[in-house]
Amino acid sequence: MGWRCYSVCNMDDYYYWHSKSNKGKTLEDELLNADGVAEIKIATAFISRKGIAILKRIKEHYKLKKEDIILFVSKEFSMDNPHIILLELSNICIIKIVCDIKLHAKVYLLKGKENKVVLGSSNLTAGGFEYNLELNCIKYGNDIHYIELFFDNCERKSLIVDDKIIRAYKNCVEELANINNLHKKANKIFSTIFYPEDSFQEDTYNLKNYYFQFEDYETFFLRNWERTDDMIDDGRKKVQKKMLAIHKKIYSDIMVMGIQCHKRSANITSAIVPSEWNRGKVVWLGIRYGKTSREIDIINAGAKKDDDNIYGFQKNGCLQYSIGGGGFEINLFLAVRNDAVDRAYLHENLQGLESEIISCMDKIKGKNMEWVIENESGEELIFEVDEKDVKDFCKWFEENDKEGRLSYLRKSYWPDDKILKNINTIGIEIVANIKLLLPLYNTLVWRPK
Repeated sequence: MGWRCYSVCNMDDYYYWHSKSNKGKTLEDELLNADGVAEIKIATAFISRKGIAILKRIKEHYKLKKEDIILFVSKEFSMDNPHIILLELSNICIIKIVCDIKLHAKVYLLKGKENKVVLGSSNLTAGGFEYNLELNCIKYGNDIHYIELFFDNCERKSLIVDDKIIRAYKNCVEELANINNLHKKANKIFSTIFYPEDSFQEDTYNLKNYYFQFEDYETFFLRNWERTDDMIDDGRKKVQKKMLAIHKKIYSDIMVMGIQCHKRSANITSAIVPSEWNRGKVVWLGIRYGKTSREIDIINAGAKKDDDNIYGFQKNGCLQYSIGGGGFEINLFLAVRNDAVDRAYLHENLQGLESEIISCMDKIKGKNMEWVIENESGEELIFEVDEKDVKDFCKWFEENDKEGRLSYLRKSYWPDDKILKNINTIGIEIVANIKLLLPLYNTLVWRPK
């Protein structure tokens, strides 16, 4: 397989599109999947801490020495403490800055039994490897003459990083930070122009080291609700993976309360694809706990056993935790808009259950919870448990909870709430609140004896 300058990928090569190639591998997978790699050369305009982590994994995977990896970067490779990045890189590879010409290329050359080259648009950053819309070509072959000529040109126009260069970047930290802030301000302006309905901007909250990042919430912004492309699908799957990790951590504590998740693993989370069941929109992602599989069997007697949408929690009340475009919630979800199992049951028995409901509501007072009824136009009717007399709840509920409306209790968390710092604090919070809400749940929903 030969190379020609300015050529495109031929039929024997394949593409990396956004986060996956057409062979199902991520770009990082591609760099970790080559035979007998003895030397690596990389050119990237930008590199971040994510890129450093990837580079470390590549070095360890192929058991390479520092001098086996040569990295070329642009003068503007990072505006975020670049001297620290250079210090870390200098322990991993030979780092050179292309300074006689503006470096814009992104090329990854893995020299081994069969040479492998990835070239395209992906910088060695989180954006280039995970978030951005990227396009790269993956090529194999022993004729890498023109690729080597490119790196020779980089060599001629670069300086190797030494202590002097690192000190120079350190001395410019404040100026570079100012430039970085200007870029962020510009991006914020662009966001308000193109996405005025976004729930919040990337710099609204400081989510550094938080379990859920800006991109997780962005997945559920209004502009993404109806999308069905690969990029949003990847985003939803990443959030789903995080939610399932929480579920795995807490489920043993949930089951002892006498409630269960969906018995089919594919249905443990709510849907991540727009369909008729979610009105063609993925507005949030949640994990629900409620009636046991035996109880669901009784309720769905006569339904087709392979119908995941009917044979589940969609029409039943449940306790859940969820993430949406504005933050995180713990809910007691009572009723969907139509044909909800527990709405009819509760209205029929409301008078007889009133004293028990009042007792349960009184126990959640002071916990920052509110009952929400979304009417046909999406307007929220709210009963604030902390502010109202819980004795008035049943009357308010009877007047406002109707067919065609959503009905649920929520406890909301802003994205930067300290509870959301890590999976441990999140799990503890969910279990504590589900335990608190369980008596109310068992009172409001129909659970066959």
